[in-house]
Amino acid sequence: MKNILFCLLGIGLVGVAVGQVVSKGKGCRDAEAEKCDLEFLTFGFSSKLPETASKLADLCKKRTKALQCALNYTDRCLIGFYRGTAFTAINTMREEHERRCNATHEDHAAFLQHAKCLNKAGDAIHKCIVNFKKELFTTSTKAETKHRIRYGCCDYTKMFQCREKNLRDKCGDPAAIVFSRNAGEHILGNALKVFCGGYTTESKFCKALPRLPKLPSGTKVPKSILVILKTFATL
Repeated sequence: MKNILFCLLGIGLVGVAVGQVVSKGKGCRDAEAEKCDLEFLTFGFSSKLPETASKLADLCKKRTKALQCALNYTDRCLIGFYRGTAFTAINTMREEHERRCNATHEDHAAFLQHAKCLNKAGDAIHKCIVNFKKELFTTSTKAETKHRIRYGCCDYTKMFQCREKNLRDKCGDPAAIVFSRNAGEHILGNALKVFCGGYTTESKFCKALPRLPKLPSGTKVPKSILVILKTFATL
């Protein structure tokens, strides 16, 4: 899972320069991707991780279906670079999923060992991600295309720092934090240095960007990061 959001960022960064990235055929609406209910970000959909083997097994069954649904949608609907990058991201997620759901694999034991501590930060991290999705969707629909990457980098680094701060403050177990980092999307923090340069949330560059208009009242922000990034890449 180390490269998942690196891949997804690539969708957005390169997608901005291309045209249509999703087929207009049957079964390719955003709602179809949302139905897959695939969580790309830890604590993205909820504030709690399973803390027992039985609850993890239940999550594994649900996630197996979600991953297959997302792969089917990608195969059926996505085009070009966006399609290839999504396949890479989802297959990487599936590999980690299979390790974590295999009761004989060390990742299974490590997940259960650290879940309780990570859950102490779950509520706060979930809020970080909800805010991030809203801000990235605002960027996707309100920022000029030529500035979208800059705003997106500022949005992501804000969420990343929020996540890291809450892991330190509310969990505090170095081993659990390292597990969380090794398991997932933190790797994008380093990748951003390549793609985003100085555009990090507290930088003078982010602070200098004009404030974007707010989303209209009642706007429904997509649940799926895949859908938000598709909007980021195509509007």
